[in-house]
Amino acid sequence: MSIRRHRRSFTIDECQLIFPKKGIRQYSIINEVSLIKDKVIKNVFTRDVSLEVLESLQGDSVRVVSLKTHSLQLLMNGEASGNNTLANTLATVYDELILKIRYDGSISTIINLEYIQERWKLISQDIRTSYSGREIKRLLEKIASKLNSEELVIQEIQQYNFFGLLLKEIYGTFDNITPIRKKQWVSTFAKSLEIEEEIFLEEINDEMVSLVCSYNKKEKQDISYSGIFRFNKETNWLENAEVQLSEQNRSSLFRVTQIEE
Repeated sequence: MSIRRHRRSFTIDECQLIFPKKGIRQYSIINEVSLIKDKVIKNVFTRDVSLEVLESLQGDSVRVVSLKTHSLQLLMNGEASGNNTLANTLATVYDELILKIRYDGSISTIINLEYIQERWKLISQDIRTSYSGREIKRLLEKIASKLNSEELVIQEIQQYNFFGLLLKEIYGTFDNITPIRKKQWVSTFAKSLEIEEEIFLEEINDEMVSLVCSYNKKEKQDISYSGIFRFNKETNWLENAEVQLSEQNRSSLFRVTQIEE
């Protein structure tokens, strides 16, 4: 993905976005991960979800939202994996989320965290009946430990390989001259890390607002990172977004598109 930014020093365009106060939208989230070894191995994960604003609180500064997964599919190197594979089973942990979202898009609270923890107990029991070994046991213990920390769960679901394109701290005031710097967790081949991104207003017209984000090179992490987010100007609902993350022998493309009802 190549993003070209055109800035005119004599013109300052500005926009203000806030997380939507009402409504429901359907989205398709697609994650493509390519590994380059002896040959290119490409895995594609698709998740269709609905995002609904249930109510506004604290003088419209906080929203209660529901994020439900309706279908998911994992293609491993072009071949569909069965519904009972480990990867698909693990992906169902966050099938239903009820969250408090601040007006800037950041998550403040996971309201149904206890439900997620109880759901994980059932999922992990099913996994133990089908899989065994030290590695599986370690993996299940690691996930259980993470689910006991609201902070770690928020950190994970805001990553792009989960729901980071939808649940992102990207609402606020932006212009085409001065970058707004925000933190973003990304998942690399070796680990998850928090980077600083720079966000600019790319374009604004009667219907759409487009923001572009890029990696703050001063942080000197060995990655390439860029993205674009497009919002409906009137409602502030996200229309579509795309983020490219590259490193060494791995490339990840994250996309989300609003599905017409």
